[in-house]
Amino acid sequence: MIDLECGWRFNHEDLRLNQGWVIANSNSSSDDHGTAVIGEISGDTNSLGVTGISPNARLSAVTFSMPTVIAIRTAADRLNAGDIMLLEIHRADLENNFQARRD
Repeated sequence: MIDLECGWRFNHEDLRLNQGWVIANSNSSSDDHGTAVIGEISGDTNSLGVTGISPNARLSAVTFSMPTVIAIRTAADRLNAGDIMLLEIHRADLENNFQARRD
């Protein structure tokens, strides 16, 4: 699975196994939302915090600080049949110059 978001904390105590790290562009210091989402999906089976719904899934990430189409293409080029692309891309509303909220 590849998550398209802006930031993750792959060294989180519940994300030590099966993580493929950021495979394109650079991670952001704004990592709370991305970390929470991948924890729900692939959080490790341990005595800490949460266990993800698919803890054995290998999860990588692509930051969307590049144009959306390039981020999606970059992820798609790394995926195989049956793999998953999670699109969490938030962009500004150009017409109203309003940044989409994440919560």
